[in-house]
Amino acid sequence: MPSNESLDGATVRGFESSHKPIHSLDLPQLHREPSFSELFQTLSLLRLQPPSWDTASRPSTEDDAQGISRYLTRLIGSDLHWFSTGVNEEEAEERIETIHELASKRLAERCGRSATAMPQMIRTWTIPASEFSNELNVELCEPPLTGDSLGLKTWGTSFVMARKLQELSKQYLSHLLCKYAPGSHDANTKVKVLELGAGTGLLGITAALLWEQDVVLTDLPDIVPNLQANVKKNGLGQNTSSTGTRASILDWTNAENSDVFSPNPEDKFEIILVSDPFYDTQHPGLLAGVIPKYLKELDGRSRVIVSVPLRDAATRAMKDDFESLMKKSNYELLVHGRERCIDDWEESAQDENDSVYCWWSIWKPIP
Repeated sequence: MPSNESLDGATVRGFESSHKPIHSLDLPQLHREPSFSELFQTLSLLRLQPPSWDTASRPSTEDDAQGISRYLTRLIGSDLHWFSTGVNEEEAEERIETIHELASKRLAERCGRSATAMPQMIRTWTIPASEFSNELNVELCEPPLTGDSLGLKTWGTSFVMARKLQELSKQYLSHLLCKYAPGSHDANTKVKVLELGAGTGLLGITAALLWEQDVVLTDLPDIVPNLQANVKKNGLGQNTSSTGTRASILDWTNAENSDVFSPNPEDKFEIILVSDPFYDTQHPGLLAGVIPKYLKELDGRSRVIVSVPLRDAATRAMKDDFESLMKKSNYELLVHGRERCIDDWEESAQDENDSVYCWWSIWKPIP
């Protein structure tokens, strides 16, 4: 189905003539299951044209740019299951693909990363020096956003957690990582580390470099090629064996069908990292189900670090759902906190009252 974004309709003509400011609360809310036509028109309205000498760029008419970006993120993560009502499967899939594609374009425009303007971005992320290591620079490739491939972008939460990793390691992981408890461990002790939903790999790569441990970074099939390239770009994963830091496919809906999975308890992981994992109401349950399949029990010594950006009521609800599911699954919440997080579309000088915060948490299995 072509997404040429040309449309008619009184709503569109009325907006274009009035240049009314757009607010995210005025957009079709997903819990009401808006139609394909309604979402298509909305996404066409949200298109940002390149600035020119004789026309104003759309950002001047967006009083709620941050809210609109969050709306687009939720739309990309939605399965749009109601599109299948009254149409055949092929047409439903085409409609879903069209909406995901347009929403990704709108989000990319707000990040300054539309495919026509900037098809690929190489970014360097700096992790400050600490008492345990020198300043670290992680170089990542970010292809343009396409379809629903949110993992091709580095999100603010992963950067917050990468910068906080040394502090958390010293306080809560020193029983596993000898680097943070000198003299109390064998210097050659290796710990198995897994990242779920790694995206571009910032958090997992940072962990591998700071901890001097092998990390397996996992994500969906269309994300892994870029993820593996980023692993190698930072001097990791140079061998082709099953050991060492590497990228691998792991689909949470089929968690045991991965070369990372093993039924042998000794092959499981002592540390699991997860950053910004929720874009659909199914995700908290999926993640809570994957963790026990991969975490080594270790008499309660293993740890899971999860961070969730609290972008809106929907993400807060998913965080609460995950927290409840983990506790029901016999995991103890050891510590949690909040950190301010900034994504590409936000300005660092924003009012603190309008900030997005990420909730981070550390969990342990109850023996």
